[in-house]
Amino acid sequence: MASAASLAALAHGLLGTGLASVWQGRALEIARVQDPDDAPALAANAAFVDARLTMHSLEAGLLTANVANAVQRDFAEFPEPWWVPYARAAGAELAVVAGFHDAAQYVERAVMENAWSDAVLLRASGRLTRDRVTLAEAADRFERIGAHFEHARTLRLLSHR
Repeated sequence: MASAASLAALAHGLLGTGLASVWQGRALEIARVQDPDDAPALAANAAFVDARLTMHSLEAGLLTANVANAVQRDFAEFPEPWWVPYARAAGAELAVVAGFHDAAQYVERAVMENAWSDAVLLRASGRLTRDRVTLAEAADRFERIGAHFEHARTLRLLSHR
């Protein structure tokens, strides 16, 4: 249930409801920890959510101080593997969006293990190389898996380039 509460935090953060921190707190409460890294089943999920919300803030033009920490967290070792591909893909794209000089290395290190992480890594690669064909392929993949929010974001990238 802690992972579900963490994903509710992601949804609220992306929607801008102001309730993301409430749901992040609920995730910690459910897991009975103060730090998500102390909960094996929550660590990778929380790292994914943090990276995704940090990237959303950067894209909205908001300064955020924890970019480097968020990326590093996404590439940590996690005791439970379920959320690792999501965390790695989100961290890699965050490195690209934040303009890390070694962003390509994060994209290469990320795990292409499921349809969502594959699409995110395509989008990250397209952003890094400014390749419209790759971005269009990422948009198609998001559309195929019904990831409407990510599909729309990717189409916005294509319309601005």
